[in-house]
Amino acid sequence: MVTRIECIFFSEFHPTLGPKITYQVPEEYISRELFDTVQVYIITKPELQNKLITVTAMEKKLIGCPVCIEHKKYRRNALLFNLGLVCDAKTDTCALEPIVKKLSGYLTTLELESGFISNEESKQKLLPIMSTLLDDLNATGACTLPIDDSNTIHLKLIPLRKDPQIVQEYDVPVFAQCKEHFIKSQWDLTTQQILPYIDGFRHIQKISAEADVELNLVRIAVQNLLYYGVVTLVSIFQYSNVYCTTPKVQSLIDDKSIQEECLNYVSKQGQKRASLRDVFQLYCGLSPGTTVRDLCSRYAQQLQRVDERRLIQFGLMKSLIRRLQKYPVKVIRDERSRPPRLYTGCHSYDEICCKTGRYIEMETSGILSVEAEAFVKSLETFSIKEVGSLRWFTQHEHIQKLNMQAVLDASVMHDETVKELLVSFGKIPVLIHELILIEVWKHKVFPILCQLQDFNPKNSFQLYMVIYHESTIINLLQTVLFHKDSCEAAEDALLDLVDYCHRKLTLLASKQTRDNSTSSKPHENVSSTEELKELSASLEFGISLAAVSVLCHITGHNNNLSVMNRMLCTHNVPCVLVQLIVSCPWSCQRQGEVQKYIDGSWQKIPVEDYFKMTKLDGQVWISLYNLLLNEDSLRMYDFNSFNRDQLSKLRTFLTDVLIDQMPSLVELQRFLTQVAVMEPAPPKKQLLLELIPKIWTHIVGTNPGKWKGIAKYQAKETFNPSESDLTQLAKR
Repeated sequence: MVTRIECIFFSEFHPTLGPKITYQVPEEYISRELFDTVQVYIITKPELQNKLITVTAMEKKLIGCPVCIEHKKYRRNALLFNLGLVCDAKTDTCALEPIVKKLSGYLTTLELESGFISNEESKQKLLPIMSTLLDDLNATGACTLPIDDSNTIHLKLIPLRKDPQIVQEYDVPVFAQCKEHFIKSQWDLTTQQILPYIDGFRHIQKISAEADVELNLVRIAVQNLLYYGVVTLVSIFQYSNVYCTTPKVQSLIDDKSIQEECLNYVSKQGQKRASLRDVFQLYCGLSPGTTVRDLCSRYAQQLQRVDERRLIQFGLMKSLIRRLQKYPVKVIRDERSRPPRLYTGCHSYDEICCKTGRYIEMETSGILSVEAEAFVKSLETFSIKEVGSLRWFTQHEHIQKLNMQAVLDASVMHDETVKELLVSFGKIPVLIHELILIEVWKHKVFPILCQLQDFNPKNSFQLYMVIYHESTIINLLQTVLFHKDSCEAAEDALLDLVDYCHRKLTLLASKQTRDNSTSSKPHENVSSTEELKELSASLEFGISLAAVSVLCHITGHNNNLSVMNRMLCTHNVPCVLVQLIVSCPWSCQRQGEVQKYIDGSWQKIPVEDYFKMTKLDGQVWISLYNLLLNEDSLRMYDFNSFNRDQLSKLRTFLTDVLIDQMPSLVELQRFLTQVAVMEPAPPKKQLLLELIPKIWTHIVGTNPGKWKGIAKYQAKETFNPSESDLTQLAKR
């Protein structure tokens, strides 16, 4: 125990000898000199009787509660005694005070009922009681003392907790222990109501709004959880936040238990566990002037297996890092509106945003609109030879920042500035061109690059960023193409995007990408190029899933006959989607457990949610609905025997449980029934001026037979940077 008892004593007032120590365990612990110094606080005058007294003398701390029982049966008409504890002078004895108070009450009751103290025979039982009390409290912090047949004393040492800090509306509660082991039913109703909203990212004001609980009640409930050590408080996470390390970050190297806890906490679910080297490098990358967004751009390779939000969260919980707060100061004072009155340098940015009800703006704070406009305006197409150049990397950095901002805006339904800028400046075709350019590079140049005998890069950072670029662009398109005007702004490039999605969906239906994503077998002693090949293969799964979402948006917003003809007649997309429904590559079984790929990671699914539709399931069904129930599909699509057999497979999956989750599928079910019992006429050959996708054809057509030459050039000039170039890239 932290609070160690060194001695227990029993003192009383002798009618002739005065105050004396009758018993003490261990014997002779309290010297005559010490007792003479403190005896006036052990056997006290009436003013201090029946009160807790703590006195420090001669490097010892004595705690007691002097008792006085007045009655004429006693000599001098009163019985004065004190059973106290002795500890080291530096010991915090607050937890012992209830023990001393309780013992004095027990002894008083025993004396009043049976004369336990005044009777010399029964008083002698105190010595073994005190000995047991000392041993048990020091050993276990609890003690059971049988006094006689009808009396037993139960004592427990309960450490007193410090008063928790005041919970503010901008504080973010996060569980300090495993949430799964938390017993919800033991807490009050208010606490039970807000518990589902405590995720380490919602601040108090947001929890109050979403849980529909009054703000002060939420603060009180969280303060209670804080008192018992169930939660701790961190600051609001933003990608514009700045953090720096503390000296405690060294414990991540020295303490094995913290290492294990950290790696388990920050690793992305469903992927290989992050390495300590990557995590430590990420923490060391935090410095004044470096935002989380900058960290994500510079260390994209390390963040492949690390969740940056949980990385920051764990660092704050363990004091490995601290946040550098912003305190706005308004130079020209304007008292007419409330926010400027808070711009005094005494209120943090988080506090101001919450107090003024602008926390949505705070959460979407990323790049400024002026920056976003400049980034969008600068977007341009590159040749395949320029991939990986410094100018290309500048655009890659801009696209990364635009992607982050677009996701942040969409997640809180904020004004989608990035989408509006891309549409206004006609840059969506540029993004599609760059997407297909990287796809061609990965298929035509990268394999040759890996086979070159003299190519062994010292640092694979550049190659990694090029491989990751495809994922960045498809994620950005996935976000902005949700809107119809974005699909329209893609113009003729939409045909190329349909071809791209078809290639990815075909790859996804083969389950090859899933096998690469679920492989967790460690590979040792592999070259950097082999590691990059594995990385490229593992990224394909996420890219292919994003292509499912992009295709869903296209089918919902498209009115272009050429695009519809491309999907229905050229690629027979409905049959590809049927194969996705049948194979369901985003679901698998591991060790007898069902897992589904949700929000970027493989997650275990409880039994009651086995038939719950995921977002990916819904997107495939919506795509089928849009394609098959479109007016043009009946004229264009060939419902031959093969296609009808493939479509009939869907009827097995259209169960009542599924239709309850997406009622509009009733129409699709009815349509499939009609197709099964009738044989539609073959589509009429109509005169149609069909547009042809040209991006892939142009890139491949302008570089026939040049792939090996491009690979050799890039191995020598592009992916063999000097130390200064590499430093410059890392600082971006």
